[in-house]
Amino acid sequence: MTGATAFSNGAFAWRAAYDASQTWSKAVFDHPLRPDGIAYYARHDDEGLCYGSFDRARGSAREIDRTTDLDQD
Repeated sequence: MTGATAFSNGAFAWRAAYDASQTWSKAVFDHPLRPDGIAYYARHDDEGLCYGSFDRARGSAREIDRTTDLDQD
């Protein structure tokens, strides 16, 4: 599958999502307030808060605790 057929069937949907996220990431990174990153809700869990940080946040964040078994209740 190539061309418009592939896009209409969702074969390259991941690419469109990747392009959009890269565009948003650059816009946030370049914002005059210079945020260290973003917080967003996971698409598979409306209550799961996720964080994305830019390299410039390296000196601003530190690990307090780590859970290695993410499936535990």
